[in-house]
Amino acid sequence: MANKDKMCKFNFGASYTPGVCPYCKREFSPTKEFRNLISIREYWVSGLCQECQDSIFGVGGKPEVLPMLECPEFQFAPRTMH
Repeated sequence: MANKDKMCKFNFGASYTPGVCPYCKREFSPTKEFRNLISIREYWVSGLCQECQDSIFGVGGKPEVLPMLECPEFQFAPRTMH
């Protein structure tokens, strides 16, 4: 079992599924959901959507524009990290 799956089961009682928040169970697009690099990194660790990250950690700072997210070929990480 991967570390992310263990973390999701321990903290949220749910298995990790890419594109499904383990906290609110909402489906989302990981390539369009996040406002900054910190949020993307948190997704890699926890699998949380932007809304849940905001509710857990608060919202601070100015949204950062990530032009790389507009590229259709962009992938967050190799499949082994998802």
